[in-house]
Amino acid sequence: MAAGVERLLVHTCCLLLLASACSVEPALEAPSRLQVLASQGAVPDGGEFLVSLTDFERGFEQFDFDLASSCSSERYVDRLFQIDREIGLAGPEFLSLMFRDPDDLANSFGIEWCDIQAAADAGFASGTYLVVETDPVDIADIVETEPVWSSQLRTESTDTGVLYDWGSDIDTQRISGVRPLGRGGQLHVSDNVVVRSAAPEAMDAFLDASAQRVSDIDGATEAIGYLERQGAFSIAVTNIADTPDLFDVLNKGDLDGFDGGLLRWDVLGLGARLDESGTQRLDVVVSHRSEADADENLARLRDLVATGTNPAETISWSEVYRIDSSEVVGTQVQMTLSNAIEDRPLMRVTLNWILARVSLFAVEL
Repeated sequence: MAAGVERLLVHTCCLLLLASACSVEPALEAPSRLQVLASQGAVPDGGEFLVSLTDFERGFEQFDFDLASSCSSERYVDRLFQIDREIGLAGPEFLSLMFRDPDDLANSFGIEWCDIQAAADAGFASGTYLVVETDPVDIADIVETEPVWSSQLRTESTDTGVLYDWGSDIDTQRISGVRPLGRGGQLHVSDNVVVRSAAPEAMDAFLDASAQRVSDIDGATEAIGYLERQGAFSIAVTNIADTPDLFDVLNKGDLDGFDGGLLRWDVLGLGARLDESGTQRLDVVVSHRSEADADENLARLRDLVATGTNPAETISWSEVYRIDSSEVVGTQVQMTLSNAIEDRPLMRVTLNWILARVSLFAVEL
């Protein structure tokens, strides 16, 4: 890595703020990569959100993958794919689209896979953030000279850096890993941040200082902090708690198997990790408005895992999850789950069920 390399954040929308301590007061602990992503990721105002944050370096450490001594794009992607297959990463889809052509990221944007430390999606239309170490000059050299898109590149100075804009028209003749629809999109580069977006509105949200960030959501920062302390390297935070009747309307599912449901909660956090023995764990935190609601939902969750079923797949929850620990702390339900019988990638299957409105955490009808 060249001298003077700066830590960058790449996302479809993001900003990394660095501050130096100038007083005699003890220095505050630096925020983690995921905390930085959460503080900068722009999310839609109101409505539903699903935020995913993954610290790749922490995941590689837990899987005992040594990439520091010998790293290539192909080896990095192979290890990342292995982790995703075994545990199920909480996004981002943007990166998974490039698994077939790992070199496309560097060829298009000057970003090497081996420099990526963490990634995040901050909503259904926000794109992808990456925490990386790279040189902004290297990025400029690539985007200004690469042969496929540079001819239509427009460059604009912003208050915090430079915006590279290839437009939003779709050209199916130029589809690639970083441009799966053949849309040029935007790239914003500042001294310590790179932002990638295929949708202009997502870039506008990033550049809007008044836009809501993940950390502005009540309960989100606390959930992320708890899950990181548990050791999670891949985290999802959401407020999707719809009842299975919506699933029935959208997908014509069979609700006969739906039994129970939770009281309405505010924020759900999921965290994937390996424990000291290498066993997959899924940590869960559910934030409520009152301790009474948290107490009631803990009782319901225990009962659902013991006796309930998934209405979409008519599978007993006891065949999927085993509760390793569970308690109420303040207004939070805190649980640790593991595989009950079959070895499933718990983060992925749980997120799929959340999006289908038939998860263990769906609220009552």
